[in-house]
Amino acid sequence: ITDHTVVKQPANWSHVEDLDIVVPMTMSIELTMEMVQKQVPDKKILGLSSFSIFQWMNVREDFKLAMKGTWLNNHSAKLEMKNFMSSEVMIGDKYSTPPEKYVGSIDIGKKIMDPPTRKFIYEELMFHGPNYQGVIEVTEFAEKGLRANVQNAGGKGSLLDTLGQLIGVYLRLFADENNISFPVKAGEL
Repeated sequence: ITDHTVVKQPANWSHVEDLDIVVPMTMSIELTMEMVQKQVPDKKILGLSSFSIFQWMNVREDFKLAMKGTWLNNHSAKLEMKNFMSSEVMIGDKYSTPPEKYVGSIDIGKKIMDPPTRKFIYEELMFHGPNYQGVIEVTEFAEKGLRANVQNAGGKGSLLDTLGQLIGVYLRLFADENNISFPVKAGEL
């Protein structure tokens, strides 16, 4: 996870303690879903709710941390890493049809600026290394949001992390104040 450092340093920086490596929230999300999936391999992960990060997991050396899980009922489990995070994971037999409002094109309003390039995003705005650089291209930047092409860049949780990065890009370039974002909770995914 050396590609997820809060403090940018030149490429191939040899002093790991200067990097301020943190476990991506999205890696924690993916790990919780993997833990539940191992317990019920014949079920599908349908969602995640009440996800909270209590503090960042800074990584300066290898460590082990236990994840505790409890079944709440036949369809959901609560998972926790003491002092770091908690979440509920919902399971089922099949995926539901998405609500109509999420199908098709969503109105994001009028164009407010030319979209930033991938190079600008990762060299000027973000701290993410190659395994967390999932933005391929921002195609529109408008009043109510942006559109982009993204990919899983290889790091655990990198696809979801990329969506968070796009929120950060939007805030950095559009909001007049409070324009830095770090995720700490998700109501429902």
